[in-house]
Amino acid sequence: MEAVNITTINTAAPQYLGDLEKCGIATSNNLRELLTTCADPVEAIKQFQVANSVQLPSLKPVMKLLDLHGISRADYHETVITELTERLVSKLRSLGNNQTPENVHRLERHLERCFRLYRVPRIRPIVLETLARLPKVADRYLKLIICDKELYDQCSVSVRQQIWVKNETLFLESIEPILDSYISEERRQHLIFGEKGSDVLNESQSEGHGQQLLSPGINVTSSFFAGEVATKQRRQRKQVQELILMIGLREQLYTRLVDTLRERFLATENSYYCSLRFDLLMALRDVNMEFCGKVDVCHDFAWCLDACSKHLRTKHLDVQQLNKLKTLLESGGGGKKCQNKAIIIPEMAMIAGDPYILHLITSFAVKMLRDNAASPRPHLPKEMGSLQLLLKLLVMGVHCKSLLLGEEQLINLIEGELKEVVGHFLPSFSTMLVQGVVS
Repeated sequence: MEAVNITTINTAAPQYLGDLEKCGIATSNNLRELLTTCADPVEAIKQFQVANSVQLPSLKPVMKLLDLHGISRADYHETVITELTERLVSKLRSLGNNQTPENVHRLERHLERCFRLYRVPRIRPIVLETLARLPKVADRYLKLIICDKELYDQCSVSVRQQIWVKNETLFLESIEPILDSYISEERRQHLIFGEKGSDVLNESQSEGHGQQLLSPGINVTSSFFAGEVATKQRRQRKQVQELILMIGLREQLYTRLVDTLRERFLATENSYYCSLRFDLLMALRDVNMEFCGKVDVCHDFAWCLDACSKHLRTKHLDVQQLNKLKTLLESGGGGKKCQNKAIIIPEMAMIAGDPYILHLITSFAVKMLRDNAASPRPHLPKEMGSLQLLLKLLVMGVHCKSLLLGEEQLINLIEGELKEVVGHFLPSFSTMLVQGVVS
């Protein structure tokens, strides 16, 4: 479907009255014309009422009773159409919940009969319900929906998903406000934690050691990552849930959303897009959206890091998790979704570039160094294989933009960065830790 800009179509009375007249339904236009041409207006109104009223013999006694109670014909007809609409909508839902070929065919025939009257306010709920209950809406209807912004906005997500798959422009217009809202919320949360006093934060940092290695400013930021905000609760945020609802089970929409996150990250260097990339993937897994494991080359890598994050408080990383991370890093994802490491490694780097993941990796690395310093037989940092793995992941996350742009190769970055870190910084850092333990 060609990209079409949504334009507002006037849904004023004359337009939908014309739709009714094309279907042979009398409108106020017909009544106006009748009154301006008739000789006896009172008789003309009576004839108009008879011609357009519900013609059931059993209603005559009831109508007289309603007249005695002062109930107008307008109120009566409003009540009737409301009741009929509710019953019809209920029937449509029943057909949609049991989507046999026969029921789908009945829904399609019903849509063909009623869609022409979608501008009529009383008919629109029926049209919208019919569209929502169809597993696949014909392109001719989707094209008309695109051209009417009001109708487009009122359609169910399942209908708009079918439009978004074929119209990328509208999909981007729909997700951009949600992405902006997510980034704003991340910044707001960071500011909230940044404004809190450092006393409570230092308490969480000094558990088990009674020492404070980091400055109060760093502690404030660290507590932001280590608190509840950094857990699965982030995936329950309104923005993440809205994106999941918009994606549904459509792989194309998920892939396009991931592409958009990558493009925005490269354009802005805002690492919160990496956070959303990770949150979205794990949130989809939480609701059993199995397709994400098939189409996303980072699924296994993100899943393993998510499992590691559950041990952030204890900062204990078991051998099995370390081996899994090592295998994924060396094999470029460890799956069969894509065999090209040049493609997979940069995508994994974006996951590792999530500030929460960087904090996770750094926390584990510092814990290893502390435990090593307290050991009766401490090792040199270059002799600690687990530490080397975490440092590689850290380098990958820090340089994720360069890897995504293809400006750097991971192996070159590791050789350049780790030589300085392992050769100079970590020995000095370890010495400081040992001196702290001894004193």
